[in-house]
Amino acid sequence: MRSETVAWLANVRAQADGPGALLVVIRRMSGGSVAIFPEDIVGKSDDELLAFIAARLQEHA
Repeated sequence: MRSETVAWLANVRAQADGPGALLVVIRRMSGGSVAIFPEDIVGKSDDELLAFIAARLQEHA
C-alpha cells in the first residue's frame, strides 16, 4: 500500500477517534461523498478499511 494511502487512512481514523465524532465524511475526487459511522472504522485493518470505504463509495456511485 502506498504511503499516501496509509496517511489518508490514518487521517480517517483520527477523524473517527475525534471527540464528539458522529460521522466521518469521505469525499470522492470525482464528486459526491459518503458518511461513515466511527464504529464502522475502528478496529479494521488498513486493507479492510480501504475495502469498506470503496464498497460504500461504489454503493453511492
